[in-house]
Amino acid sequence: MDKVRSTLKQLVRDWGREGQAERDAAYAPVLDALEREFAHVPLQESVTQPSQFTIYPYVHSASNHPRAASQLAGVAIPDIAVRGAIPPTADFSMVAGDFIEVYGAPTSTDNGDSGGGGTEGGSWDVVATCFFVDTGRNVIEYLETIRHALRDGGLWINIGPLLYHFEDMRTESSVELTLEELKLVAQNLGFEFEEERMVRSTYTSNPESMLQYVYNCWFSVARVKRRPGAVVS
Repeated sequence: MDKVRSTLKQLVRDWGREGQAERDAAYAPVLDALEREFAHVPLQESVTQPSQFTIYPYVHSASNHPRAASQLAGVAIPDIAVRGAIPPTADFSMVAGDFIEVYGAPTSTDNGDSGGGGTEGGSWDVVATCFFVDTGRNVIEYLETIRHALRDGGLWINIGPLLYHFEDMRTESSVELTLEELKLVAQNLGFEFEEERMVRSTYTSNPESMLQYVYNCWFSVARVKRRPGAVVS
C-alpha cells in the first residue's frame, strides 16, 4: 500500500496542476540553469489533450484532512499533453537500472577483461539531479559517477535535501555526509561551484493537509574543471 500511495502522489507532483508549486520550486531552478547553458537548443511544448485521467491520491490516508472533500479530492493528470511535448528532433530515452552500474566506469574481471556495465567517461554535457543524491547507499560513489559521466567543462546541476534513505537500516551500509563535507568531496573530484542557494520545497504533499513537511533544499550549479591542455568540442 505504501508503494501505491507514493506512486499516486508522484503523479500529482509531476503531472497534476496541484503539483505545480512543487515543480516550480524544485524543477524551475534546474531548468533555468539548463536553458542558460544550452540557450541554442530549441525547446517546444504542445498542449492538445491534457487532464485525460483522474486519480485520487489522498484517499488511502485518513490523517490531517480538514474536511472529507480533501481526502476524496480527485486530481486530473497530466496537466499538459505528453504527446507532442518533446520535439521530434530530440534524442530522448530512458534507462532502467542502478545509476552507478549504468553510468559509472565499466567494471573489469580478474583477468582484465571488461565485466560489462558502465559507460565511457566524459560522455555527457550535463547531469541534472533532483531529490536524488541522498537516495543511494554511498553518496561519494554517486558523485564519482557523475564526475565520470561528464566531459571536461560539463555541468552538474543539483537540487534536493540530504535525507539519506539507508541511514536507519541496520542491515544496509550507508555513507552520510553533511552538506559541507559533500561539497568538499565534489571539489576534490574537480567540480567548481558557480551558483549555490537554498530553496524551500515540499515533496508530494497535499496542499490542503494540516501537516506540511518543508525541505530546505540545496540548489547548486557546478562545472567540471578542464585539465590543462584539454580540448572541449
